[in-house]
Order: sequence, then C-alpha cells, then structure tokens
Amino acid sequence: MRQPHLFFASLLQGASFLIYPASAELLADPSLFGLTSEAYGSLFIPMLISALLSALYAGQLETLFGLKGVYLLGNLCNALSLLVFSLSALSLNICPLIISTTLLGLGYGAITSVATPYMGLLYPKTAHLAVMVIFTLFILGATLCPLYVYALYRGGYWWVAPLLLSSAFAGVLLVGSISLEKGRQRLLKAQLLPKGGLPFVIAMFLYGLTSTVYSNWIIIYLVQEKGQKPAVASLALTLFWGAILFGRLFTIWLKAAINFKLLFRLSPYLVALSLILLPLAGSTYSILALTTFAGLAFSTIFPFIFSYGNARCQGQEVAISGAITAAFILGFGVAAFGVGYIDEQLSLSLGQIFALSSIFAVFMGGAAYSCSSR
Repeated sequence: MRQPHLFFASLLQGASFLIYPASAELLADPSLFGLTSEAYGSLFIPMLISALLSALYAGQLETLFGLKGVYLLGNLCNALSLLVFSLSALSLNICPLIISTTLLGLGYGAITSVATPYMGLLYPKTAHLAVMVIFTLFILGATLCPLYVYALYRGGYWWVAPLLLSSAFAGVLLVGSISLEKGRQRLLKAQLLPKGGLPFVIAMFLYGLTSTVYSNWIIIYLVQEKGQKPAVASLALTLFWGAILFGRLFTIWLKAAINFKLLFRLSPYLVALSLILLPLAGSTYSILALTTFAGLAFSTIFPFIFSYGNARCQGQEVAISGAITAAFILGFGVAAFGVGYIDEQLSLSLGQIFALSSIFAVFMGGAAYSCSSR
C-alpha cells in the first residue's frame, strides 16, 4: 500500500471531526467549562464558516500549492486545533475553544476537498476502492472517539485526548511532507452548482442537518432529559457511528443483492421514523436499539448522494462534489448552532426537537427520489 499514512490520517480525521460532540459532557461540566447549550452550539459557527471558506477556495489554494500543499495545510490546521483544545485546560475559557473549532473547520474543508483527487492520483486503477477505504476509516475514527474521550475524561485527564490526536496529526504532517509527491496542479471547476445539481445539494443539506441533531446532541439529550448515565450516552453515540460503519460495509458486501435506488429512497423515511421514536423510548435498551437503527438508516445516504450526483453531472464531478460538501457543512452548522438556540430561546425540549427533525428527514426522502429519478 503506497502512502499508508494517508489512510491513518483518515482515521484521525474522523476522530477529530467528532472530538467536540464527544466532549459535550465535559464542556457542559460546571467544574470545567460550564457551557450552556447555546454557548456549546455557538462553538460550531466559526467551524462552519472556516470549513466553507476552505472548501470553496481549495481550488485557488491548489493552483498555488498543489494537492500536497493543501493536504498538508489541512493536517497542520487539525494539529494546531487539537493542541489549542488541549491547552484550553489552562484557562477553561471559551475563547481558545473558538480558535480551536475555527482551525478544525479549516482543516476539514481543505482535506475533504483534495482527499478524493489524491486517491485518484495515487491509485488510478483502484481509485474507487481507495476512496471507499478512507471514508470507512473516517467513520471508524468517529465511532471510537466518544469512548476514547469518555475514558480520559472519567480518569481526570480529558486534555490528553486532543493532545494525543494533535501529536498524531503532527506525525502525519512530518511523514507526508517527506514522502508525498506534489502531484500536478489542477484548477477546480469554477461553476459552483452544475445544472441538475440542486436536488443533491438539498438532500445533503437535510442529511447534514438531521445527522448532526443525532451526533452533536444525543449525549446531552440522553443525560439531561432522559436521565441516562454518561457512559450510556457515550455508548449510544458510539453505536450510532458504529451502525453507520457497519451499514456501509454490509451494503458493499451485498451489493449484488441490493437495489441501491430503492434503498436510497427508503432510507430517509427510516431516519424520520427513528427521530420520532427516540423521544418515546423509555428503557436504556430501547434507546440503544433506536440509536443503532438510526445509524443504519443514515449509513448509505451520504455515499449515495455523491455517487448519484457524479452520475448526473458527468464532466463536472469536482464541481458537484464541492457543492455537495458545502451543503453538508452548512446543514451541520445549522443544526449544531440552531438546536442550542431553539432549546434555550423557544422553550422546546431536545426531545421535541428530535421529533420535529423528522419533518426534514421526510423532505430528504423527496429529494432522494429526485436524485435517483434518472
């Protein structure tokens, strides 16, 4: 396997992407940061803005620095972000957290924009498989992150979690700067939204919104409103991401026996069902079962939006992929900040917000039908 550190970096990227949702409990801990729901949600605003900017201007950066330069810049931003998060233990102030999430957004946008082209450059004959592997490792990192953070938080060393990830990114940065080829510089298509791309952007925005309601708020919801232990809440988030991982692998394994179009069209309605049922769940086992079910329902929507989008917009794959990525980031940001605002300002409980989010999942089902109608 050439450049194996690229695959290790994908594992780290998944963990870093979930580091703040996985740290929700410690960020709300009165003895530490003591953030309110609205303050916690506000952390994702700079992450949203910086990720959008780095994704939108990745093409211009590529003409200046090449694929290697943009990739290394993304890893540098991630390493610095996690280092700042760790050092925030010295002040327990929100300001370092804002700097950290800003850098994390820059890193995410940059790496996401060039990861697929880099796989195509390094593995031209098996690019599809290489891309599938890096996305799978990303989900694996996200799956393991909550347990990793929880273990160190309960041990009284929460700051070690981002510090170790920062050190690992620094190692990837060092190896990559030595071993990676610069690659050809190519200008990404300037068209922001190709013709026929609107349904895919809408579908991905709604996917980003509904999936973030789960991934960012499930721990706080289960602890504060459902009265579950923090260990159970962390396990629920791990099961959610684990089910997404398993669902994708299972779909690949049984690809010959699965009607992809039917699965794509059905999945959003299964997401809606899970959002409605979760507030009604009473026992710990039913809660864990529903979060697992939700992960399975979400699992194939993300890759299907990309694959159908590339098929619809042939010749403009980079443009549509960039637009879809931006839509996901926007949906993520709206849910990350909006849920906290609604929870505190509109007097809606998180359980009610989960249930109402099912409406967006239904609209996502309509968009999925449009995406797969040709």
